[in-house]
Amino acid sequence: MAQRQRVIWLAILALGLLTAALHAQAYRGLFAGTCIDDAYISFRYSENLANGNGLVFNSGERVEGYSNFLWVVTLAPFVAMQDDISQTASLLGLALALLALVVAARGLSDVFGIQSPWALAALLSLVAGSGYFAAWSISGLETGLYALLLTLAWYLYSQANSNARWFLAAVVFALLALTRPEGLAFGVAAATLYLLARHGRLQNRWLFPLVLLLIVVAYHAWRLSWFGWHWFPNSVEAKMGGGVHQVWRGLRYVTGNFLLPYLPLLSAVVLLKRTNRPRGSVLGLLMVGLYLAMFTAAGGDWSWGRFFGPVLPLASLLFVGTLWHSWQQGVVPLSRRSTVLIGLVLSLYIAFTADISSRQRTWQQWSRYAAADKERVAMGKWMRQNLPNDTKVAAFAIGQLAYYSGFYTHDMLGITDSHIANLKMPGMGRGVPGHEKYDANYTLTVVKPDVIIGAELLPGMPSSGVFMSQYQNVEAFWTHHKVAMHKNFARRAMQQRRNQ
Repeated sequence: MAQRQRVIWLAILALGLLTAALHAQAYRGLFAGTCIDDAYISFRYSENLANGNGLVFNSGERVEGYSNFLWVVTLAPFVAMQDDISQTASLLGLALALLALVVAARGLSDVFGIQSPWALAALLSLVAGSGYFAAWSISGLETGLYALLLTLAWYLYSQANSNARWFLAAVVFALLALTRPEGLAFGVAAATLYLLARHGRLQNRWLFPLVLLLIVVAYHAWRLSWFGWHWFPNSVEAKMGGGVHQVWRGLRYVTGNFLLPYLPLLSAVVLLKRTNRPRGSVLGLLMVGLYLAMFTAAGGDWSWGRFFGPVLPLASLLFVGTLWHSWQQGVVPLSRRSTVLIGLVLSLYIAFTADISSRQRTWQQWSRYAAADKERVAMGKWMRQNLPNDTKVAAFAIGQLAYYSGFYTHDMLGITDSHIANLKMPGMGRGVPGHEKYDANYTLTVVKPDVIIGAELLPGMPSSGVFMSQYQNVEAFWTHHKVAMHKNFARRAMQQRRNQ
């Protein structure tokens, strides 16, 4: 790359990173610098791990209520440095997401051999303009880490030409499996292609799959010894069990939220020329296809694009890379006029994806939830200051309440409760993902919470005889949440406040 072209390349990269960062910070501003509620479930596990309680949500209860192990342990060291790790998690997630963009840019240059500044600008604009990528990279969840590992794993596989590099690629694929449960599928796909292609010398043919297998087996051996035998994390079990209805919902979710507007990104399958195609391109397309298929089978999500953010750098890279590669190989011959026309269409398409994924979808959804999330942060802090230390809370959304109160917190939807997560519910797969399993009687008679937040949202709870006879609604100053207290606890809490 000539010096002048390199300067232009770096300038465009810097501008793309700045755009992505500013876009993400706009979403962070909606939440007044805090994170989305789900992130605080991970923070609570990180906090307990750092404080010597092990990977638990509530002390003494070994329930795998997270599905992002590597992110949880990554955050744990920061607990000792600060009382509230939400800002650190948010900014760290953003930094890792920006690194994913850097790796994608390197992939465009090193793997596809494309050094066109216009190609780089197209790639960065597609990702930086996405509300799915921007919002969830700053959410406090594992989005940035997962995006980086997905893109980096593909890049290392595509560039590996020695045992040392194959070893490094295997380690990164293993880290994918430790970041999210479905990450293992990408490692299996890569190992299969590796063996079929017979990379490297024959005696080292098993290096890549063996390294991957050893790390993954060691992790799951520990996981099962700590949490007990189960296939999936409890947080995943709480969303499963809908059968064909779940898959159908997932298909509608992927079609409506990803394919509209990102269907053209999958055109890389058509653009790939059978000969002279860049190494790793088949794996990349397979990874994107597996990613979408797995979230189809899982039934989708309650959010517009949480699980699409991590795959966008890789999908956009494959789209832009194969498009430019096809032009260079003469698969798509272009005149000057057609080049200008395609450039205009591509620019309009990028603007369309930014508008629909950000302004029309993610921004509206986050705007609706922002006030309630900020209120739960305030509620958690208020409870910590005003209620007894042994208070037991049950809630519909538990992350912020548990993290800021420090109290025992029961998830009425089963994310951190194995009984609820393993229930067989009628009509499963037809409701909102992650909000379909509950057991009001179990919550009231077995868990016996002192405080219930969101009882009116749980079917059967407000009309329960136990709830009506033993609990009372509290006239509080909260705008977005209804609070009920056990009558005996309310008297005890009042007495404690008088004695203070």
